[in-house]
Amino acid sequence: MICTNETPPTLERIIRRKWHQLEYRVNNQRSYLRKGIKNGFRDYEEFRQHAIDNGIEAGYHAHRPLRDESYGPANLDFIPADEHYKITAAEKRKLSAEDVRIIRNMAGVGIPQRKIATQFNVSQTLIWRIVNGLSYKDVA
Repeated sequence: MICTNETPPTLERIIRRKWHQLEYRVNNQRSYLRKGIKNGFRDYEEFRQHAIDNGIEAGYHAHRPLRDESYGPANLDFIPADEHYKITAAEKRKLSAEDVRIIRNMAGVGIPQRKIATQFNVSQTLIWRIVNGLSYKDVA
């Protein structure tokens, strides 16, 4: 963690880039506009200090733990890219762990994958991937 007011030039560029990315998202991306997600920081300096205080590093991603709320000091973390990918992937899942278990059981007793896919409103490809252990690997 950096405790002084002076930040290395590369860290300053990283923070500035994150600020511009955040501003672009909340002002241009339809999903953010539709959900009413805003930038809750007063200004760049408040964002900059938050980033420094929360250990921003090269390669870290900005993450909103509360997905339907605006960016702000209480709703912005900086986490490693691999951790962010795992969290984001889990949030995008269409099926619950229980759904996956049911799908595997249905396939196990011979119900056609096309019929299972229709019932769960997903693609037959996803059903195939679940049954063959290529998707939802973490669900036992």
